[in-house]
Amino acid sequence: GRGRGRGRGRGRGGHRGGKGRRRDDSDGSGSDGESGTHKRYRLQDEDDSTDARAAPAPPRHILATEVEDVPPEEPTTYGALLSSLKAKRPSILDELESSSEEEPANADSERGDDDVLEDAEALEDGLVVELTPEELEQRRQALGDDFEIVEVGESGAEASEGEDGDAAGADSAGDGGAEHVADEEEEIVVAAPEEDEAAGTACSAAYAGQFERVVDGEDASFTAAVDAEKDRKKTGYSAHGESTLGMLHVCDVPSPLVQPLALHARVPAELIRSRIRVPATKDPKTGESVLELTPPQSEFFQLLNSYRDVFLPTRTLDTGAELRRAWTLHVLNHTLAARARVLRHNARLRAAAESNRTDDKDYRDQGFTRPRVLVLLPYRSAAAKFIHEFASLLIGGEPGDEKVLKAVRNYSRFQEEYVDVADDEAPHPNPDYNKIFDGNSDDCFRFGMQVSKTSFNLFSEFYNSDIIVASPLGLRMVVGAEGEKNRDFDFLSSIEVCIVDQLDSILMQNWEHLTHVFDHMSLLPTSPRTTDITRIRPWVLEGWAPFFRQTVLLSEFVSAEMNALFNRQCHNLAGKVRLSAVTDGAIASVVPKIPQTFSRFDSETLKGDGAARLQFFLEKVLPQVSTPLHTHVLIFVPNYFDYVALRNHFRREKIAFSQICEYTSRANVSRARSNFFHNRTRFLLYTERHYYHFRLRIRGVKHVVFFAPPAYQQFYSEILNSIDVTDTDASSTVIYSRHDKPALERVAGTARAQQLLASEKAMSMFI
Repeated sequence: GRGRGRGRGRGRGGHRGGKGRRRDDSDGSGSDGESGTHKRYRLQDEDDSTDARAAPAPPRHILATEVEDVPPEEPTTYGALLSSLKAKRPSILDELESSSEEEPANADSERGDDDVLEDAEALEDGLVVELTPEELEQRRQALGDDFEIVEVGESGAEASEGEDGDAAGADSAGDGGAEHVADEEEEIVVAAPEEDEAAGTACSAAYAGQFERVVDGEDASFTAAVDAEKDRKKTGYSAHGESTLGMLHVCDVPSPLVQPLALHARVPAELIRSRIRVPATKDPKTGESVLELTPPQSEFFQLLNSYRDVFLPTRTLDTGAELRRAWTLHVLNHTLAARARVLRHNARLRAAAESNRTDDKDYRDQGFTRPRVLVLLPYRSAAAKFIHEFASLLIGGEPGDEKVLKAVRNYSRFQEEYVDVADDEAPHPNPDYNKIFDGNSDDCFRFGMQVSKTSFNLFSEFYNSDIIVASPLGLRMVVGAEGEKNRDFDFLSSIEVCIVDQLDSILMQNWEHLTHVFDHMSLLPTSPRTTDITRIRPWVLEGWAPFFRQTVLLSEFVSAEMNALFNRQCHNLAGKVRLSAVTDGAIASVVPKIPQTFSRFDSETLKGDGAARLQFFLEKVLPQVSTPLHTHVLIFVPNYFDYVALRNHFRREKIAFSQICEYTSRANVSRARSNFFHNRTRFLLYTERHYYHFRLRIRGVKHVVFFAPPAYQQFYSEILNSIDVTDTDASSTVIYSRHDKPALERVAGTARAQQLLASEKAMSMFI
């Protein structure tokens, strides 16, 4: 790999399954055992088709030219390599130190046709590798029947039966029209360093369109777009149509990055790197190769591939795994595309340095730091599912397979800390609870991922990582707070893609941790780093990173906190998309025939909603449920601050009540439930967060007051279905305002919620 990998012989494997410059023999000499030399061969691919998932192609020809005998190199240390490079080009030294990509020790895993075809766009002008006779035979076996190897002479003339040697002769060693440049694993011949091999490929087009634009402060169109986004007070969305994910609502700002949004039923295979292991098939209508994805996965991936900000509040426990595969595919595709581009530019710069010429072209392909992708998840079990999905797409195989164990460094440690947990408790009677808390439910974790072509390294240092996976709490402990020592958040300065999955679960933890992380993302570094300033993108230097970052939020529902996060922290100039769904509401799942009352109060602003709600409850609702006919009253409070206000009022008024919140000990929970069941206390204050984490069934409930519509719609029906149906005096009351519209739609249904909000009457009843 880059960095120390070069000191060991330019990596461990060639792009097309061959070996590197020097074999890792036991004696470290790299000798072939007979002559003590390597023979150099030129490999020329005459076919531009590189998609291994497409239909079988006709035989392809590889021209292998024996160039010269090269004596084996002496072992080169990393320090000596850096010293020599520093004398040639100081920026290369900085780039190596800041972007070291050491290949895992087991990177010499089995190679198939996909490995042979990898990165063909970077090799379209020829490939020079040095092989021993044994390695040449291995190369022949790896290529298989789809390739033909033809050995020709040093001058490029034919040495076999009737093969055209023009391609090999044009690019033979010493040709003035081509430059030999060193990649991390082999030497690549690039005829025209100014041309971008990836240009025009569908896989890299989306990435380049979002991040490779040459933008600076003098670009009037981007300056106007940034100013307009900064001054935007309210996001305006236009209906785009209905998809399998829900109703699409698009907000396109006036920016050159905005592209027309068109979702197709199938995803063309050319949109992802050929290295990624996703089955493909032929579309019977168009005949093109398409990925075998479900309709929701196809539409979601296309949304992500447009690099818009996406808010998907229609995720469910049943579709979570399906959507996870789509966004994991996007994360891997983005990481490999960015990595390939950086390596390609590194090769060109080394070519210029080795030939003592000046490359006038600017290669702006990096940010201040290396991490490009941030994945925020609520639990370790969710991180384990992501890693297993990531490994299946990059490596193949199931979790725990020998292939995965060889290709993923520190996988055993990951299994121990994230997967293998002692679970002696019996399954919970609530099936949703078992799905959420299946596995390790620890909410404090963080680790880095260093990705290469065929493997990845877990628990890498943040500044040497491509992907950071963490929980909001785990990352908050590193980011720290103002005034704390040893706080660090510079590794978040160059995040290009941010994925937040199970946002609803994070809301049930501590929302402030998440907003704190977003507040410290895409900022200018606080301390200098070993970064080549000539490689940093101009819009990063301008401080415009927040306007190019893609943020993806996935949740089961919409809340005011989520809307605020999406509107205040997501400023992507490529546009924004949010989805919505039409629902019948949880009211349709209530079994007992009890009167369900919805009481509306007026609130002018969201800021004053809490005080107005408390006043309405004390003046209108509390007197009704305090009569002698009302006993066993459960007051369900979604917001903890509202719970504190109610508790303080009950204490001041010396009203007998019990309380259960997320900070209540198990002993006090048992005591509160017992007092409530035996009618020693009339009221029980119960927070939604505690119910989310424990799903306790409260016995003896006769009357329920929802201080606000619950965030999870199933909580409404679950609590009402726990009421004793033999009690004819049971009732339910929901307090709401116009600011509760998303939650009200989930409880009463989309159509009923609109009627409740538009009705002239402040009270409505359903039975």
